[in-house]
Amino acid sequence: MAQGSLLTELQLSLAYLSRNGFEDDSSRQVVATASRTFTFYSVPSFRHDYHAKRVLPSNIMAFPEPEEEVIKLFGRNIALHYFVVRLSLRNTDAEDRLVSSGMVRAKGRAIVESPTKSGVPLRFTVPVEVAPHSAQQIYSILSDEAVNEPRAVVFRAFELAGAVASAYTLSFGADTFTKDAIQLATGIGVPAFSKFWTDRLPGYQRNIVNFAMDDLVKIPKGGVTSHKFLFFPKDKIEGDRTSQTAPCDMRALGVG
Repeated sequence: MAQGSLLTELQLSLAYLSRNGFEDDSSRQVVATASRTFTFYSVPSFRHDYHAKRVLPSNIMAFPEPEEEVIKLFGRNIALHYFVVRLSLRNTDAEDRLVSSGMVRAKGRAIVESPTKSGVPLRFTVPVEVAPHSAQQIYSILSDEAVNEPRAVVFRAFELAGAVASAYTLSFGADTFTKDAIQLATGIGVPAFSKFWTDRLPGYQRNIVNFAMDDLVKIPKGGVTSHKFLFFPKDKIEGDRTSQTAPCDMRALGVG
């Protein structure tokens, strides 16, 4: 850096060392690392380039959706792999605003526990940051995973069994009673059972289209958006936690 130049960016890296219950320094090992970059602005630049383009925290209302509600609205696959957050935004400015859901970030800290040789577990926290998946991606996941649902597997098995049974009666000349039974099962029994065991997938897909937050949301001046849902992947949070705690065998206790 030249003498007299302005410092605009600073990167700070930290490492946490553990002795694993021993007093000698040779047993120390790195159990967590973190790197953060700080960007410096002048006061006018911060107000114009950063602060004026952000939605004020007081204009954001976000609530985590209970898992039972997520299952009812979007299915068990979404509840298993995503944290769902209900979001509402307010615009108190004198002009309209465009909000990109891809720029939303959820930040927090994961509490981690590491076993030690002394038997006293080492506990600390690591930072986590995750971005939501788009509505199109959630819709695609629902559609692609539909073939693995129990209902889809059962009815594919019924169709296969019916096709094999029909081919058997035509090829080997089964008696009339067997033919009638197979026709009754494939023509009436399976369709009636499909109506009894309803398919929830179309409803989940409809809810994604109606309630998931779009990529770009326009908020009119003085207006408020309706409640929309954001989907934060659980696997991404677990990956961030694991990458920052290697090489120790860590166990997440919670996310704040």
